[in-house]
Amino acid sequence: MFNRKNNPWKEFFEWTKSEKRMAFVIVGLIFVTYGLSLYFKSIENSKEIQIAYFDSTEPENSFETDKFKFNPNTCTKNDLVKLGFKPFIADRIIKFRDKYGIYSENTLRKIYGIDTSLISQLSDWIYFELKSPGKLNNRTNKNNLKPFNENVASNQIWSKPKPKLEIELNTADTSQFKLLKGIGSKRAQMIVNYREKLGGFFSEKQLYEIWGLDSILLDSIISNTWVDNTLIRKIQINKVSKDELAIHPYISKKTATLIINYRKQHGVFRSKEDMYKQIGVNKAEIDKISPYFDFTD
Repeated sequence: MFNRKNNPWKEFFEWTKSEKRMAFVIVGLIFVTYGLSLYFKSIENSKEIQIAYFDSTEPENSFETDKFKFNPNTCTKNDLVKLGFKPFIADRIIKFRDKYGIYSENTLRKIYGIDTSLISQLSDWIYFELKSPGKLNNRTNKNNLKPFNENVASNQIWSKPKPKLEIELNTADTSQFKLLKGIGSKRAQMIVNYREKLGGFFSEKQLYEIWGLDSILLDSIISNTWVDNTLIRKIQINKVSKDELAIHPYISKKTATLIINYRKQHGVFRSKEDMYKQIGVNKAEIDKISPYFDFTD
């Protein structure tokens, strides 16, 4: 009927080798693409299931239920973890407090790796009180296991309270400053040098201005210092020259020039309030430097 040679249907369905190869490649790519789409879709579904699971099992307001008054100098690791600190941070807090003591929120915030936002949340629940001397401490054995029998007198240590160390910042010499924990010869000399430049301290907080003294160290010793501000070396503001005034650490050459020019134009300064009238010297700057001024003629 039909001539095989001239059969058009046969020519249509008979592919060459290269055409067949290409067809197999295309079909293979289709299957691979489809398989990958199913695989990624299954991963997405599993993630959604996990998120839904954790959202449903996470207790609501877990932080709120675990807030309680605590002293970071005495609370246990378990207490710190309940409050929201990670276990390794709790260990770090305990090591730090045993070595230095924790005196303020500022000290607590400076512990490496600590979550400062958590401290802000706990701010109303923190109080600071060091372990008081004179309490009975139980000696433990070498392996830090159970304490020895506390009824045995030989295994009890009574620590005798020491009188509080108080250093007056304007009269102490380097040997007295070295009595403070963490203050050696170099740091003691730094304090004395800065005191001489200022003309004396009017506040213990001025110690924080000394470059090279760590604020954590100062937090731990500041309660052992006090200031007699009647010993400050005053500057006679109505007689001093511009160059003499600019020597003070709190007064720049520009500020010294403004003060002296104002005095020449308007007369002597009777009080700190008179200095507020100057243009170019702000109130905060005057408040900072005025304890060093003598306003007599």
